[in-house]
Amino acid sequence: STFFTVGNALKNPERCAYIYLEYDSLTSLPKKFSSLNHLRGILFKFCPVAKWDSVFMSLSQINSLEYVELSVCKIKFLPSQISLLRNIKGISFSANELTSLPAGLSSCSNLTFVSLAMNSQIDWSDAVSVLGKIPNLTSLDISNDASKDLGLQRFLITS
Repeated sequence: STFFTVGNALKNPERCAYIYLEYDSLTSLPKKFSSLNHLRGILFKFCPVAKWDSVFMSLSQINSLEYVELSVCKIKFLPSQISLLRNIKGISFSANELTSLPAGLSSCSNLTFVSLAMNSQIDWSDAVSVLGKIPNLTSLDISNDASKDLGLQRFLITS
């Protein structure tokens, strides 16, 4: 089942597979969040006040988690705790204000999909270096950003 608040998800941990948080004012996830043993995906959309280092620490406690999306959250930097998401297969940072990627992202060895769509401020020379070290990465979304102006789309697709 999909839940739209963390509170409702925690009331039904055995049924919670997905959480969709939009315009949520949470700053961190509650300690009981680790009881969501069946959680496969979580989406944060328009959640600009979250303390992402704390959120990623909580998410790292969920071994079943395969997908995380942080869209339109005004994120400029990703915390190093992202490297703790060892089982993650897909991650999206669409429509944020990212300028770089943490080196630890390459520690997410199960990662096959990354979306950096609509992040026009990103330093692509740095991003290519980090993305190139993710061993199982097969799909990269860089749509609607400055990379096409830099001629990087062809490089990223063929690399």
